[in-house]
Amino acid sequence: DLENYLIGVLESEVGLQHSVDFYKVHAIISRTYALKNQYKFIHEGFNLTDLVNCQVYKGRMYNNHNIIQAVKETKNLILVDENMDYITAAYFSNSGGQTNNVEDVWLKALPYLRSIHDPYSIDCNNYEWEKSINKNSWLNYLKKNYNFPITDPVAKNSACNFKQEIRHKYLIDWVYQIPLTQIRKDWKLKSTYFSIYDKGDQLVFKGRGFGHGVGLSQEGAMKMIDLGYGFLDVLRFYYTDVHLIDMRMREFYLID
Repeated sequence: DLENYLIGVLESEVGLQHSVDFYKVHAIISRTYALKNQYKFIHEGFNLTDLVNCQVYKGRMYNNHNIIQAVKETKNLILVDENMDYITAAYFSNSGGQTNNVEDVWLKALPYLRSIHDPYSIDCNNYEWEKSINKNSWLNYLKKNYNFPITDPVAKNSACNFKQEIRHKYLIDWVYQIPLTQIRKDWKLKSTYFSIYDKGDQLVFKGRGFGHGVGLSQEGAMKMIDLGYGFLDVLRFYYTDVHLIDMRMREFYLID
C-alpha cells in the first residue's frame, strides 16, 4: 500500500526526530517520487527497489506518531507541473547556500528545478566540508582524463586555485569541458560546490553542501520549519511554480 510504504520511507530516509510539518514536506515529495517512478523496473517485474536508486525503505513502520500523522494528513497530495505531470521531486542533504539547476547535474532542463539562493541551509550540519588532495595526483588526473595542459603555467595555476562564489557546471570554465559532477564522483567529494586552495604539495578543497544540489535541501527545509514556515512554504520555495493537488483529481485536470 502506497501510504504504508511512505511511512517506511520517511523512517528510513530522514529518521525519527523531526516535526510533523517537516514530515509533511517529505511525505508529499516521496509520494510524488514514487508515483513518477512506479514503472521504472516494471520490465523486471516490480515497481521500485528499497535502495538509494529509488527511495530507501527498511521496512520499519508505525513507530513514530509524527510520521504517521504527517502521511495521514497529506494523503493523496502530490506535486505536478503546469502540464499536470508528476514533478521530479529531487532532494538532497544540504545546498551549501545555493541549489543547482537540474541541467548542470543531469541532462534535461526542467522549469521547476532552478538554481535558487538558499539561506536556510547555511550553517547546518552538512553546510561545510574540507578535503586535502595531492597536487601531482590532481594534475595527473586532469591530464589523463581531460588532456588538460598542466605544463601551461596559467592553466596549471587555474586548476590549483579554482574559486566558486556561485555554483558552476565546469571546472575553471566551459572551454575545458570538465564537469564538476564527474570530479565529485571520481574524488568522492560531498558536493560540486567547492573552491581549491594551493598549499604547496597539497591542494585543499573547501566545499559547501552535501549531495547533488537539485531540488529540496533537507536541512534547509528543517530550518524553515523551525523558523515557523509551513510545509507549503517549503515546497514552494525549493520547487519553482509547481502545483499541489489531490492525485485523485489529476485525471480530471488532464482531461480538462
